[in-house]
Amino acid sequence: MPESTTQPVDWHRPSNRGFPAAPGSSMSQSVRSSQPTRTRFFAQLPSPVPQRRRFGPPAWWSIMRLRSATPEEVARWDTLVLGNPGGGDLLQSTFFAEQKRANGWVPRFMVYDGEPRIHALFLVKKVYGLGQLWYCPKGPGVDDAGILDAIADANADYARDHREVFLFKLEPEVPAGSPLPSSFIAVQPVQPNVHTIIVDLAPDEEEIFASFRQRGRRSVRKAEKQGITVEGRPATAETMELMYDLYRETAERGGFYLRDLDYYRHFWSSAAERGFGSFHFALRDDEPVAGIFVTRFGTKGLYKDGASSQAIGNTGAPYLLQWEVMKHLKSVGVTSYDLHTTPPPEAMEDKDHPSYGLGQFKSGFSNEIVSFVGTVDQPVRKLPYYLWERIGERVALSLSYRLRHRLFF
Repeated sequence: MPESTTQPVDWHRPSNRGFPAAPGSSMSQSVRSSQPTRTRFFAQLPSPVPQRRRFGPPAWWSIMRLRSATPEEVARWDTLVLGNPGGGDLLQSTFFAEQKRANGWVPRFMVYDGEPRIHALFLVKKVYGLGQLWYCPKGPGVDDAGILDAIADANADYARDHREVFLFKLEPEVPAGSPLPSSFIAVQPVQPNVHTIIVDLAPDEEEIFASFRQRGRRSVRKAEKQGITVEGRPATAETMELMYDLYRETAERGGFYLRDLDYYRHFWSSAAERGFGSFHFALRDDEPVAGIFVTRFGTKGLYKDGASSQAIGNTGAPYLLQWEVMKHLKSVGVTSYDLHTTPPPEAMEDKDHPSYGLGQFKSGFSNEIVSFVGTVDQPVRKLPYYLWERIGERVALSLSYRLRHRLFF
């Protein structure tokens, strides 16, 4: 096996995520740390496919091999994903594969054969003139950055025989600051929970509640005294329209992009039908004032979608709603609850940070921020990646929104 060549994370020319801003606006310009020439850019890129050494095994030899899953493995896919070292993630499931298939991605169920064996869902999309982009949402499912060297080698080896692939885009959930393979380029995140708070639901309820910060405990008790109640509701058309109305009101107040109702309706109903998600609402005078759609996969829970109306007032209802959701998740075997997105630790008190409000709310349950390395690119074709990074990605994001009114990723 070749020697491990790793480097610390270094953000590399991030580009805007989400829907494109109006042309000419400051947000419509990519955020770039530098503008190297094409020759200099190529020189900076890692060699996508290692060359053979003069002696010993070839440099592309790896303890892992990337291959397509067998039909038998696909039939047991969710169980196999839950057995990954990282414990599995809903975005690596067959459920999510079908969600993204409906939005133009082609799911590829792949296996890294080695020790350990890792099952990885890739979402593949053809980029006109460049080739195939392979995106692995919240994966591959590793818990040790040391495995990433073997994964990088396996990807490069696979690309030698599949020249249509020009880019692997990965999201391994390993701690921020972990050394990464030299062929990885850290970029702006696709999934938002690079920084998050994860509540441990393994202890008993009294211990969990006692672990909250004083602000969180007081807010829960305040909501109870003011008569706020919490109830779960089935994923009916009426429930989904109610949740979307609350979500739209929240988006208008917060100024963030909201996907269309059809996208959420498909996601919510499919997740609920397969036992992966449920709706919960906080009621004030019997009227819903806040809602949550929470997902679960194995022993992991995720605060997927949350919304509220202005009628919520200063009641503490969101805190009580989260607490009741935690108790529900614990009752069905979930042992960790991801509150899904906060500012980075150093920006938690920065009032100008776009996620400041979310951070202040979620830190009522814990002040321990968990940070991951986020999204990384592994280019395996230099020229197509150069074109993708320079203009292709911006064009793809823009066209997806303007023509389909949907996000690219």
